[in-house]
Amino acid sequence: MDGALSRLRADCTGFAGFGPSAYCTKQPQLESYLIDKDFSVVREHIRTNCAELPGVYGMVDGLGQLIYVGTSGNLRKRLATYFYNTSEDTKQSRIACNTQSILWEVLGHEFTALLRELELIRRWQPRFNVRSQPKQKRSGFLFLSDNIAPHFRIDRLLPSRSRLSWGPLPLSFRTKSAVEQLNYAFKLRDCPRTVRMNFADQGQLFEHERLASCDRAQMGTCLAPCAGWCTQQDYSHQINAARAFLDGRDASILNQINRSIEEETNNFNSEKASILRDQWDELVYLGQQLQLTRDASGKLQVIYEIERHSSPPQWVVIAGGGVAAVKEAPNSPQDAMRCRKLIESNFDKSRREVCDDFELVRMVVSWFRRNPNEWANTMSPDEALLKCLAWISARNGRSYQAA
Repeated sequence: MDGALSRLRADCTGFAGFGPSAYCTKQPQLESYLIDKDFSVVREHIRTNCAELPGVYGMVDGLGQLIYVGTSGNLRKRLATYFYNTSEDTKQSRIACNTQSILWEVLGHEFTALLRELELIRRWQPRFNVRSQPKQKRSGFLFLSDNIAPHFRIDRLLPSRSRLSWGPLPLSFRTKSAVEQLNYAFKLRDCPRTVRMNFADQGQLFEHERLASCDRAQMGTCLAPCAGWCTQQDYSHQINAARAFLDGRDASILNQINRSIEEETNNFNSEKASILRDQWDELVYLGQQLQLTRDASGKLQVIYEIERHSSPPQWVVIAGGGVAAVKEAPNSPQDAMRCRKLIESNFDKSRREVCDDFELVRMVVSWFRRNPNEWANTMSPDEALLKCLAWISARNGRSYQAA
């Protein structure tokens, strides 16, 4: 492997290199350096040998274990910040104190570096990296249950009978709490399937008092279809209002909660106001996550051309918000044929599914939100196919730029 860790000490044999990348058309060169006890010497080596370019870096401890992976738009500047003599008990200083060797790859573009960082954290699971660990990347789908009085749930897999779903979403405690607050805000039940529903417009052979199966009815957070406190039409109206919120068509529920917070605050009911603020926070969070997936399924069906330092440009195939493939931009009819097949295999006009790797989708969406000018470097699949066809139809290696 190019750039093998030749300077690692004999006892640092546990880690032999980052390994191959699915996001680089050519294996990037790996550079390494054995840490000197004098941090000024380390900083001088970094200033001399590390480029001021985007890339990833790693820290290896005395046992030969990769303990941290990071990324930066300027590797030289970022790596130097770790090795200043400081007595502060920060994560950065703890990483530096546990590091015996540093290594880095120059990738030439920040987007590629972010993809590589995510790939390496998942592969090596360094102990100082909290985010992006494999155990934290689980995602699931929000869906409407199929019983007579449906409510919203979230699970890793969609039930076969589910007709309405949203996602993917991070399958975290925060998301589960947000779904619970969604049912509360729209006064939908969340009781077990075994609880019998008795809508007010359902006829009863014998009239008798019907009691709610839980305290939510008394608290005003459930329409209580089990006790006949609402009609089927009333309940369906709430379902439709919740769907409008989830689809991003109507966020009036947030304004309603805000008004309730003001009322409770004016009435000196701080406990109720605090509960409502938590509900508002959870619904805002849920709306933000769903907006991210909407962006992924809508706008992020593109070919992203990135220019790299001293390297040919790359085409990043982004389908459903996720990175489906990375290829060098076509420079010959043969390259164009391969790119054409790749594009056609990843885009289907009949459906637009969101990539089920939520963390990857979040990374891609966040990149374009932070760097809106990068949209100028994207093209639709049809535009990319036209460029491929222009190459394929070229003669004698002469390219033709489609209008």
